[in-house]
Amino acid sequence: MTTKHTPLPWLTWEEAETGRVLGVPSHSTIVATIWENGANGPDTEAEFEANAEYIVRACNSYPDLL
Repeated sequence: MTTKHTPLPWLTWEEAETGRVLGVPSHSTIVATIWENGANGPDTEAEFEANAEYIVRACNSYPDLL
């Protein structure tokens, strides 16, 4: 059995119940959730969104790094 990665490109969007999520909406796939103002979460909305965008950019850059 071969393990496959989640298809690219990943995106970030906001869901009311869970906060900022990362994943592939066209496949209805959520890869991760970033909670806002949690115990270990970012302090500001700008930092919260920047963290999510940074993770997505890094994941989407993976093929170029190979």
